[in-house]
Amino acid sequence: MTLSAISASAMTGLQTAQTGLRTVSDNIANVDTKGYVRKVLDLQSNGATGGVSVQAVRLVADRFLQSASLGAAAGAGRAGVVADIMDQAQALFGDPSTDSSFFASLDRVFSGFASLTSLPPTNAARAGALAQVSDFFNQARVVSDGFAALDDQADARIRDGVQTINNLVSQIAQLNQEISRTLISKGDPTGSQNQQSELIDQLSQLMDVKVGPGDAGGVTIRASDGLILAGNGAATLSYDSTGPLGEITVTPPGGQPQSLGERLTSGQIKGLLDLKNKDLPALGGQLAELTSKAADALNAVSNAYSAVPRPPSSTVAPRAWTCPPPSPASPARPPSPSSTPPG
Repeated sequence: MTLSAISASAMTGLQTAQTGLRTVSDNIANVDTKGYVRKVLDLQSNGATGGVSVQAVRLVADRFLQSASLGAAAGAGRAGVVADIMDQAQALFGDPSTDSSFFASLDRVFSGFASLTSLPPTNAARAGALAQVSDFFNQARVVSDGFAALDDQADARIRDGVQTINNLVSQIAQLNQEISRTLISKGDPTGSQNQQSELIDQLSQLMDVKVGPGDAGGVTIRASDGLILAGNGAATLSYDSTGPLGEITVTPPGGQPQSLGERLTSGQIKGLLDLKNKDLPALGGQLAELTSKAADALNAVSNAYSAVPRPPSSTVAPRAWTCPPPSPASPARPPSPSSTPPG
């Protein structure tokens, strides 16, 4: 071996050792950095020319553990947003152990009417019973309006979440291009890969995704059913809340718009869609049924003890409390109960 060959072999060895030291230094410096993945060197022999060189700098990532982590993040995101809004819905009814809660006001209504049957009723007692009725329906209206506000909140959070998803998948697709260019030039792509991993973690909190290797060193992001979201290009999501149900549409790179809702199985967006399209309307319906049944019971008691005879050809009670049906313009929102003063 000639002196120049020995010198070249030594030089490649020093360069490889320098890259190894830099890699170890990065790993130590970022040991507490959230989302950082340790990187290692893959070495190769230079063959007849002698020495070694760096074949690649790569991240030590376990695909199975990454998939499990992303699934857990999506599940936590969905559970967290549902718990948050349901806690707000529960707060609308008040603490059931206090006298100011919604259900305590209903108890006072029936207690007031019961007292009229056991004592000689006075004008003050009658006025007090009617005041309790008015207070109950006013609280029901407040709760109903609160459900409408939660519906608006879910709308706004879905809209913000969709915009965030669009930004994340766009950045992931751009980093795919950077990683590809770095690999072609034999550079170190792990910085871009770590940045990309952090973006994927953020995306997984909003929706459930599947991550696979890309064709040129990056990644491919897909929805739960395999619909591509990011790779060689980025998908675009849009949200429409003008109809009775909130709808999310996705346009894959180079594809046609299609519904995303059925493809979602977890994540904050899934939880918010379920709240808007199912859970909050169900709560509103239960509230409407409760106030309607209470109105029926109050009307029955009022009619039974009314001194005014019911007209034989009329179905209108002398005293009536009513709960109007939901507005056709807002079918997803609960009805606002109201009271009609006794006639």
